[in-house]
Amino acid sequence: MLKFYLFSFILSTFLFSQCNRSNWETFYNSKNKDMRDCNFKGFKLRSINLEDANLSGANLMNADFKWGNFKHANFKGANLLEVDLRETNLINVNMTNVNLESADLDGANLTGAILIDSNLYFIFLTNTTLNGSNLKNSNLRGADLTGGSLISSILDSIDLSGANLHKTNLNNASLYHSNLKDSDLSNSSLRDSNLKGADLNGANLMNSNLQGADLRGAKLSHTWITNSKFDGANLDGVISNGLIGDPKSFPDGWKIEDGIFIRSP
Repeated sequence: MLKFYLFSFILSTFLFSQCNRSNWETFYNSKNKDMRDCNFKGFKLRSINLEDANLSGANLMNADFKWGNFKHANFKGANLLEVDLRETNLINVNMTNVNLESADLDGANLTGAILIDSNLYFIFLTNTTLNGSNLKNSNLRGADLTGGSLISSILDSIDLSGANLHKTNLNNASLYHSNLKDSDLSNSSLRDSNLKGADLNGANLMNSNLQGADLRGAKLSHTWITNSKFDGANLDGVISNGLIGDPKSFPDGWKIEDGIFIRSP
C-alpha cells in the first residue's frame, strides 16, 4: 500500500511538471487553472483564452499568442523573452519579475497590470494601454512606447533611458526618481505628472505638455524644450544647464537665461 501511494505521488509530480503545448488545456481546466512552470517555448496559438490562468514561472519564450485573452493571469517570474503578445487582453495581469526583453506587445491592453521589478529591455509597447499600471523599478531601456497611454501609472525609479515615448500620454503618472536620460518625449503629455528627482538629461521634450508637472529636483541638462508647456509646473530645485530651445510657456516667476531655468526678479 505504501508503495502504491509513493508511486501515485511520483506520477502526479511527474505529470504536473510536464505541462506543455500538448496538454495545456488539461491544466487550464484544472482547479485554480494551475499552469505553473508550463513550457510554451516557441508555441504558436493565436486568440488563445487563458483568462485567470496561473502561469507563474512559465516559459513563453518566442511564443506567439497574438489576440489572446490573459485577463487577470499570473505571470510572476515567467520567461517571456521575445514573446508575441500583440493586441492581447492583459488587463490586471501580474507580471512581477518577468523577462519581457524584446517582446512585442503592440496594441495590447495592460490596464491595471503589475510589472514591478521586471526586464522590459527593448520591448515594443507601441499604441499600448497601460493606464493605472505599476512598473516600479523595472528596466525599459531602449523601449518603444510610441503612442502609448500610461495615465496615472506608477513608474517610480524606472529606467527609461533612450526610450521612445513620442506622443505618449503620461498625464498624472508618477515618475519619481525615474531615469529618462536621452529619451524621446516629444509631442507627449505629462500634465500633472510627478517628475521629482527625475533624470531628463539629454531628453527630447519638444512640443510636450508639462503643465502642472512636479519637477522639483529634476535634472535637465542639454534637454530639448522647444515649444513645450511648463505653465503651472513646479521647478523648485530643478538642476538645469544647456537647455535647448524656447518653451511655449513658463511657470509664473520663471524664465530661461543662458540655458538655465531661473526665477524672474
